[in-house]
Amino acid sequence: KGKFQDPSQINTKRRCFLFIKLLREVKSTRLTSCSKSEKDDQTELDLESKRQRYLYDVVRESLLNRIRATA
Repeated sequence: KGKFQDPSQINTKRRCFLFIKLLREVKSTRLTSCSKSEKDDQTELDLESKRQRYLYDVVRESLLNRIRATA
């Protein structure tokens, strides 16, 4: 929601908030860690590779359509 926000990172960017008032009132067992697990990293890599492949296919198809149109 800002001028410099990267739209491709909306669903992948982790946002961690630690409010002092919450830390005093909530037990530490209920607080979740912001560290990424290996499974999350692998899932993120898989999503990125699929996105890259999709973009490659779209650009390739666009170029092929231009070539077909001029031939």
